Amino acid sequence: MDNSVENSHLVPVPVLHEGGLVRVVVPGPFLEGFDYRIDQAVLPGQRVCVPFGRRQVVGVVEAVLGKTRVPDDQLKSVTEVLDPAPLFSDKLWTLLGWMAEYYHHPLGECLHTAMPGALCAGKPFQASSELKYKSTVHGQPHLLTEEQQAALARVTLGQFSVYLLEGVTGSGKTEVYLQLIDRALQAGLQALVLVPEIALTPQTMERFQQRFAVPIVALHSELTDKQKLNNWYFASTGEARIIIGTRSAVFAPCQRLGIIVIDEEHDLSFKQQSGLHYSAREVAIKRAQLEGIPIVLGSATPSLESRYHAMVSGKYIHLTLTQRAGVAKPPQIYVIDMRQQPLYHGLSRPLLEACQKNLAAGGQVLFFLNRRGYAPVLMCHGCGWAARCPHCERYFTLHLHPLQLLCHHCLTTQTVARQCPRCHSTETLVDVGVGTERLEAALRDYFPQETIVRIDRSVTRRKGELSQRLSEGHSGKASILVGTQMLAKGHHFKGLTLVAIVDADAGLFSSDFRALERLSQLIIQVAGRAGREDRLGEVYLQTHEPTHPLLNQLIQEGYPALARSLLQERAAVPWPPLSYLALFRAASKNHRAEAFLKQAKELLLTLASENLQVLGPVPCVLAKKAGYYQWQLLVQSTQRAALHHALKIVVRQLYEIKSRGVRWSLDVDTQEL
Repeated sequence: MDNSVENSHLVPVPVLHEGGLVRVVVPGPFLEGFDYRIDQAVLPGQRVCVPFGRRQVVGVVEAVLGKTRVPDDQLKSVTEVLDPAPLFSDKLWTLLGWMAEYYHHPLGECLHTAMPGALCAGKPFQASSELKYKSTVHGQPHLLTEEQQAALARVTLGQFSVYLLEGVTGSGKTEVYLQLIDRALQAGLQALVLVPEIALTPQTMERFQQRFAVPIVALHSELTDKQKLNNWYFASTGEARIIIGTRSAVFAPCQRLGIIVIDEEHDLSFKQQSGLHYSAREVAIKRAQLEGIPIVLGSATPSLESRYHAMVSGKYIHLTLTQRAGVAKPPQIYVIDMRQQPLYHGLSRPLLEACQKNLAAGGQVLFFLNRRGYAPVLMCHGCGWAARCPHCERYFTLHLHPLQLLCHHCLTTQTVARQCPRCHSTETLVDVGVGTERLEAALRDYFPQETIVRIDRSVTRRKGELSQRLSEGHSGKASILVGTQMLAKGHHFKGLTLVAIVDADAGLFSSDFRALERLSQLIIQVAGRAGREDRLGEVYLQTHEPTHPLLNQLIQEGYPALARSLLQERAAVPWPPLSYLALFRAASKNHRAEAFLKQAKELLLTLASENLQVLGPVPCVLAKKAGYYQWQLLVQSTQRAALHHALKIVVRQLYEIKSRGVRWSLDVDTQEL
């Protein structure tokens, strides 16, 4: 039952004056809060336990009311006030309200996304242990290059500005971050640092701990509920001076926030892909604006949106680092034409010979392949049957350790068949294609004397496994590294002299207009792992499209030139950043998802103008997942205000539709089509 003041369908009743009244938001698909009696003084932002249907749930006070239209016999009372004071500062509370409005998402869901799980479950907001940190440091500031000094000098504390720090890989962006943060610490302020991958958090923590004798805490999904709560608490009291984390760390309740840094700002990991589809980068920029502090976005391959705002719209201040720090030189990139090449498990002879030469000279080699498993397809060579997931209608991936077929979309597993279920042959089942597991096995056969370490999500699930494998890479114990995009960014392998990009073609044939941007970012990032010390690095890129014009522009002229070309292409359509997108997604086990999005389209068309285009509904690229058929509806406008005006009206109407059996969501500023 929705019992908010705005519900015009309720019959007005006499205003209640007895006792206090509050509006409480709870997690769930509720655009409005619910009114309750309360017998003590509270403020917005305090958690309360309230009766909700037949359950007791944890909600957050949204507002203190003077009146309500809820009939007296339907008005329930708050069961318990869980906090003596609001959990959120005024500025953080404003940020969360803005987020609910901008992403057209229920405030209760936004608040529960922002809070650690222990607080969502009603646990007390207090630390269960003392904050421990290192009284000593053994790292010293590096001597800055002229470019680093210039970048550092342009950043001003105490006022809001967005700085895009665009620096080639190995140019010393992190040193600029460290010296900026040192300035903030000297002023008695806190610093918030966001990184895209959990894999980068321990490395970043270690580097910061070597430089600063202050309490530093981490916030990411691999911490226990107790650890998250403790670190959230230490951020709120100001005891933690530096907070380092992944996407959700943007909500850390810092008491004296002085600067925000987002490393690898272009990375897709900063965009939440389920539930509340927020962008940590955009939320962080809004937070910096509310706090009146600088925010630094760093990348060797900035998103086209950020480059546009730095070089065209003037919203961001552009800082550049064009040279690698120290004596390191940019790696040399070689393109290998895969057409008609004899291959050894996906590896060409020129690539294998180059690897052999580097290893013989004492170098370290990284093989990059963004595809887990042993083989992406198990098929019958006799009749053409291929193993498909029955819930997703996509091919199963063959894994050897453990031996199973695994769907990478819904995680369904199946035993490996001994014979073809169609023609019943026991001799014609073959594995097709190469994944990291197969690549590792092939390299062990080809380079039996070398120590090989594979790093992907299949082998790093156990606690401590990722750190152990990375340690073997950083120490040089492993002469060959095999990995996915987990290895593509942020890592500094001192002895790495050659990077092999096994398959560069996937992004060249995608229907997503961002595919070439993402591919080029990935190539430059992974290539940047090579030659970061005193030895020249080499990059070998295998492709069946060696004459592709944009691929060649990237290799010959670099990422900035390619980014300019891609922006020109987008301006002609126009695609973001020259326009704004929102994507409705719906899924059901029948035709209802498509019907639901057709209703959404009809509602949007009543508001349509020349500034609003509605495209679809069409099946998603992954048309079926976990038994649900998936559809999408794209809304585009060259005016952000026009888009949000339409979304605000239509989303409210969609929440009133009885869409039984349909799961739907709205992704504002969608990053994946």
